[in-house]
Amino acid sequence: MSEPGGPWRPTEHGANIGHTSAWMAHRKVALDLHRMLSEDDKDHALTDAPYTVIALRHVLRGVEMARTHVKTEAAKALLREALTTFGRAVPGGKKARDVIEHFDEYAMGARSP
Repeated sequence: MSEPGGPWRPTEHGANIGHTSAWMAHRKVALDLHRMLSEDDKDHALTDAPYTVIALRHVLRGVEMARTHVKTEAAKALLREALTTFGRAVPGGKKARDVIEHFDEYAMGARSP
């Protein structure tokens, strides 16, 4: 833990950083989905969807970071269970993000799905 009055060290706050990152990315996903489902202009869905998938991957990475750095085994188990449940509900989520993130390599045949 950082000393009171001493410098704040991010390496000592991994669980908090992971939680905050997951929360911010979750808000992006939630706002995107709300807009995609409620607006008449469906062009947003086409343009927002790839970035929503990337934000969703950031949610998972934040949760994984928090899980790695939380102090108690009960908290680690809870986050591990949540990640497993999500992985079952959304199979291929990481692959979808990879295809979007590396679209240039997939388009040119440097990567394959």
